[in-house]
Amino acid sequence: MALWKQKEDWTYEYFDLDEDVSTFIGAESFVELWNTKRGNRRVPRWSDYDWDDLFPWWGSLVVSDVFWEPYDYRYRLYGTNVVNKIGIDVTGKRASELIDINYVDDTEMEFYEMVGRNLHITKTSGLIRMPGREHIKETFVELPLSDTGDRATHGLALLV
Repeated sequence: MALWKQKEDWTYEYFDLDEDVSTFIGAESFVELWNTKRGNRRVPRWSDYDWDDLFPWWGSLVVSDVFWEPYDYRYRLYGTNVVNKIGIDVTGKRASELIDINYVDDTEMEFYEMVGRNLHITKTSGLIRMPGREHIKETFVELPLSDTGDRATHGLALLV
């Protein structure tokens, strides 16, 4: 585990791909499934998953499509539990569109670009930035997916 940065009340951590699943409290079976899907590859592809594989976590999932040159990502899916906790549905939005409303900031963009290029598991936690929810803490475990094997093409995150 490496602590990348602490900013205000947010913590950004990244982990080797072979990190023990017990490190990810509340997401152990989610990470175990990812390990099964990747087999002997560095990371699995998004196409390795069926929706039924993810049934136990449907409402708590965030799926992202990653773009390079310039770096950005789009929220393909923002689960209902995530929407209810955070107070906004960003399904279909790009991260770069959400900077103006302070949902995403430059630190987050820099972090996800770094871990996407280097293929790390991440854990981020902090207080929700949306008005009226600043007292609620959120924690996500995110797993990289790659169609190419060299950098992330998708992200699969779980609200824990």
